[in-house]
Amino acid sequence: MLFQVSPDLKTFRPRLFVLRAFFLPLAAGIALATFSCHYQDVKIGVATMREIIVLKISDDVYVELNGAKLASTNEVAEALGKIYADNPDVTISIEADTSSHYEAIGKAIYGSHRVGFIGEQVRILVDGKLVET
Repeated sequence: MLFQVSPDLKTFRPRLFVLRAFFLPLAAGIALATFSCHYQDVKIGVATMREIIVLKISDDVYVELNGAKLASTNEVAEALGKIYADNPDVTISIEADTSSHYEAIGKAIYGSHRVGFIGEQVRILVDGKLVET
């Protein structure tokens, strides 16, 4: 019985222990379902995320990778070749502060393609904006 009524019909008191017994497992089930869904989202997010390698371009001569300045397409390809051998699924982000550094941008693009990074694995940002390819 969920409610207790006194014999003189003047007092009415719900029996909380019965309500607690009913709603507590329900609340625990909702909490578990919420945790489970959250875990799935994180798992899916981690599975689809790629590591991003940044090639920074701040002048027309050098392509910078992890602090190393690379002066030629061959140097870019050699450095990215080592990364590609370990993890061919990374994304290469070529980031230039201005589009006037086209020679260095070209070195980064051709070095990336020479190694095997193609299509959606290569993105180009100029002045913080994505360049459509």
